Amino acid sequence: WSADKIAQIMVADRVRIQVGMIIMAIGLVLLWPFSAAVSMQIRRIEGNESYPLSMIQMACASGSIITALMVDYLWMALTYRAGALDPNMVQFINDFCWFVFVGMFAPLSLQSLCVGLCILNDKSDDPIYPRWLGFASLFDCAGILVPGLLLPFEITGPFAYNGLLGFWLVAFSTFGWILTMWWMTLAALNRQAATESRA
Repeated sequence: WSADKIAQIMVADRVRIQVGMIIMAIGLVLLWPFSAAVSMQIRRIEGNESYPLSMIQMACASGSIITALMVDYLWMALTYRAGALDPNMVQFINDFCWFVFVGMFAPLSLQSLCVGLCILNDKSDDPIYPRWLGFASLFDCAGILVPGLLLPFEITGPFAYNGLLGFWLVAFSTFGWILTMWWMTLAALNRQAATESRA
């Protein structure tokens, strides 16, 4: 879209965008307790005093959440004074927000990699997570990493931030992983609570 069209959208859809950004901020904050629960389960798998994968997973999650929150508030700021900013500035900030939001591949990839490696290294008789989830985490890592690496080179096409692979592959990979990890972590917590209540 042209700079003028993006600026017009910020004016015409101001309230809708602001409500969406408020919902996004709430959703992002809720990723912290989820990530903490995943880290606690990974820590159980690691079973040593240093817990490197658990700590890296939580650090990557926090970095991603904080970065996404900053993007969220930048979009809110664009609508706050909608119509008063130069359209080229609006376009630049909007591009930056999408670029960061979709292309934040480094911490998300490392987070999935840590979880996947930890799950695959669980040699216990009663593993905390199923082995297939480790492979799913590695697939998520690749699904985020490959489009993220190619994102800077495309303005249009499948690897652009609004393209088939640049946006949709990353979106399905990331949110599919979050939903699957949430379900499996909830199951692991329930099993842990049942085991501790019998002890």
